Amino acid sequence: GDFGIGYTYSLTEKIALNTGVGIAFYNAKFSANEMQDILYGLTDPYSEEVYDFYSSISGYEEKQNVTYFNIPLMVRYYLDNANRFYISGGVKVGIPRSGSYKTTDATFVNKGYFVDLENTGASQEFMGFGTFRNKIVDEDLDLNIACMASIEAGTKWDLNDKLVLYAGLYFDYGLNDIVKGNNDKSFIIHNHNATGAEFSNNSVLASHYTEDKGQRKFTGKVVPMTLGLKMSLAFKVN
Repeated sequence: GDFGIGYTYSLTEKIALNTGVGIAFYNAKFSANEMQDILYGLTDPYSEEVYDFYSSISGYEEKQNVTYFNIPLMVRYYLDNANRFYISGGVKVGIPRSGSYKTTDATFVNKGYFVDLENTGASQEFMGFGTFRNKIVDEDLDLNIACMASIEAGTKWDLNDKLVLYAGLYFDYGLNDIVKGNNDKSFIIHNHNATGAEFSNNSVLASHYTEDKGQRKFTGKVVPMTLGLKMSLAFKVN
């Protein structure tokens, strides 16, 4: 969804500039039946033993929701003599307002391999080992300003001397990665605290996973993209 207000200034009878501000809502979903992640070289603060943390995840589903304030700068051109049909092109700058990701119902099977002891721990829940079902994570995403190319085409109707209705199709495509960090975070988060250890996970949009063959990214560049129908009610001020 995208809602906003704007101002259009006519340069000539055929060409006009349009700007304004809007609020746009984006969402996406990622799912995987099976995946894994490995954290190498962790240290148990109590025994000072070094171990590797292995996590196998099944039934993983993550939903992302992002809200942006969008500022368009568009050039509108009327195609016919009656100025009924138009095409617009330009850019939109998106300022992040909020972003979050949420996972539910995933099952994590965790174990730790202690390097010096050559021993595997698989049931010590205070270390984050064992089977954990219906894991819920609900955290924020760290977002960049978005730059988007935008195009719109449609028609207009003069309802009266002061009121005009516009209807058209529009397409926005992001030009830059909106997620900060270039996937520099590990997918699994494993931290020790006063009572033992706890684990969570980062968003797939901002992290990578490690397997025996090395590190891999879940995603490439993440961009907002929208295609839809736009309706505008315009009031003439002169």
